[in-house]
Amino acid sequence: MRKRTWLIGFLLITLLAACNSAAEDATLLPATADAGGLVPRATAIPAGSEADAADALPEGYPAPPTPVDTPEGYPAPPELPPTPDPYPAGEMKWILRAVGEQCADESENSYADLQEAVASLAAAGIPSTASEMAELMVCTACGCPTSAHFRVQIEAADVSKATTLGWTAEQ
Repeated sequence: MRKRTWLIGFLLITLLAACNSAAEDATLLPATADAGGLVPRATAIPAGSEADAADALPEGYPAPPTPVDTPEGYPAPPELPPTPDPYPAGEMKWILRAVGEQCADESENSYADLQEAVASLAAAGIPSTASEMAELMVCTACGCPTSAHFRVQIEAADVSKATTLGWTAEQ
């Protein structure tokens, strides 16, 4: 019993010592000399002061750095080649669209079948060269797309038009 009393007393004193430091005043002291050296102490600045306004970030991104002239005799940086067009003319791309949504009624699907999906693209001025059904791995939860997807091949120039209609470019 006596050991248990000592243990409980020790734990109580430890708890009070640990909580005592958190109960001290929130204002921190400046650096003081302690045992022959300086102990750095932070100073608290009240919120809403001028220092907060000066440190506030400006709206948007900072201005780009100004270019520095290269020193004389220093070789000029190499010129970068032009960025290639991601969709050169005549190139064909595949686009995808989920048949429907899991846990949703089939009547809510955007297209009844593949022929209707291709016909809607043609009506929007997007001709296709090939089409097929594809099974993709998807999450298995309500609200996720079904694994069945319409897959249609179109010209790369028409990809942006197709994405506005809800299609996705295949990677």
